[in-house]
Amino acid sequence: ISPLALQDVQSGRIEIEDVLGLDPGSYESVDQVFSRPKQESSYWDSHFLIQLTSEQDVDEFLDRFADLSDLVSSEKVPYVQVEQVPPNDPQFVNQWHLNQVQAINGWNLVNNTTLVNTNPIVVAVIDDAVDTSHPDLAGGLWTNSNESATPNGVDTDGNGFIDDINGFDFADNDGNPNPPSTASTSFFAHGTHVAGIANATTNNATGIAALGYNVQLMSLKCASNGTSNPGSFSIISVINAIKYAADEGADIINLSLGTTSNLQALDAAVADAINAGSSVSAAAGNANTSVAPFPAGYPG
Repeated sequence: ISPLALQDVQSGRIEIEDVLGLDPGSYESVDQVFSRPKQESSYWDSHFLIQLTSEQDVDEFLDRFADLSDLVSSEKVPYVQVEQVPPNDPQFVNQWHLNQVQAINGWNLVNNTTLVNTNPIVVAVIDDAVDTSHPDLAGGLWTNSNESATPNGVDTDGNGFIDDINGFDFADNDGNPNPPSTASTSFFAHGTHVAGIANATTNNATGIAALGYNVQLMSLKCASNGTSNPGSFSIISVINAIKYAADEGADIINLSLGTTSNLQALDAAVADAINAGSSVSAAAGNANTSVAPFPAGYPG
């Protein structure tokens, strides 16, 4: 819009419809694009965005505007595509599920700190164990900021758990949530596998990409180091781990496990965690049955 017509618009002496020759029924809104202190003959202050009621009307309006002496230029406003670059993790090409859920779009959104809350999401993985030294996990661990940064055999934060720096071992009652040093790569591996799906470091040229971005992993071990079957462990350890995760502020508590027993104590632990603000996710099971195990079978 020319400076003369712009001054008339800003002073309220004429309406924007009069300047542009618009039929009030043909557009939804006319908004000044840039909000900044007004300066006479300002180039930026003379830009307006017109939202039409019909996409088919765009070319017609542009033709009409071309004949207006007070209009310097008019053009369509395109949608901007966020650059979508696949991560460089070597196994990403095999992770078809990430494309199915449009993970790249989600990652681009999370990386735009002007659009989302930048506080990390704490995900508690309650399982047999988690290898916290794994190269795809070590960079994304939750840290208990109230505990001593190095193990010292003291419950520094007074929460009842000694050396719970990155999590806790509820089966052996110590601060080491890792598999035993004697475990093979296929033994005590389930929790590490689950943790990788949630929070493997993406775009680090290592291993896989994870669905989660800006996530911190809280590792809660429930299988005893001495067990011959780490895929089966005490429900008491699971209940204590759920309570710990909720008390320590986990945003998400993941339970890729289940039992056919409907235990009131387990139900109460899950309900308390939800009431504390945690989202609880539990496995539906691999038994090829429509009967859900617990805790997945609890309502809510």
